[in-house]
Amino acid sequence: MRPGLCSLVVCWSRSVVLCLTFLLAGTGTTTAQPAVARQDVAVIFLHGRLGSPAYLAPLLQALRAEGYRAETPVMSWSRARAFDSTVEESMAEVDAIAAKLRAQGARRLVVAGHSLGGAAALRYGATRPHVDALVLVAASWNPAALGWQRVVGESVARARAAIDAGRDRATDTYQYVANDGSAATVVAVARGFYDFNRSDSPIGVPASARVSTRARPVLWLSASADSQPVRDTAAKAFAALPTISAWLDQAWR
Repeated sequence: MRPGLCSLVVCWSRSVVLCLTFLLAGTGTTTAQPAVARQDVAVIFLHGRLGSPAYLAPLLQALRAEGYRAETPVMSWSRARAFDSTVEESMAEVDAIAAKLRAQGARRLVVAGHSLGGAAALRYGATRPHVDALVLVAASWNPAALGWQRVVGESVARARAAIDAGRDRATDTYQYVANDGSAATVVAVARGFYDFNRSDSPIGVPASARVSTRARPVLWLSASADSQPVRDTAAKAFAALPTISAWLDQAWR
């Protein structure tokens, strides 16, 4: 793990642990309750694109030390799995983890994520009403943007052709949008690469925000180092979410 990233994750750990209490205040978990009550809360934290859960180890340790049930699964967009599943199949994987945690005694569910993991957490919350709160760290993914499609368009077309030819699980070298907006290459599975990068992908941050209907607590950490378009997209998506006042109204009813 890069030293800078390690320090950043330690900072996230402090922020996330501190804010979980406020996020869950309307769901029955408060600082006045003993730490054991936090064992009723499950946190699923999704790693970023082409990463792995390894860099989230300080966060996982901090959450468990506070008494939360926490998991950091290896998702389909990790480098090891190379987009081997579609968006909805990836959401189903989170369903399975959530079900396991509930079977172990969790009564509240927080889904969190970083970068593409943050976009996935937002999508999960938009389509699963049982999520009690979201934590989004530099959530970023917007394949509907014209600049995005200028980079990935040809690769998306090749992936679609592979799917149509019955080679949906074949790997190939595709072009994707790097963190700085430039083009980079990745060896990926056709079916997942296509579904995550097509212009109408359901995992795009703006698309997920638009279909979100349940008002719930959301902590959205936006990185100052992100490009202006990424920050603008995050701000607009956050503004499109059901308002906290609506959530408070629901909590009191």
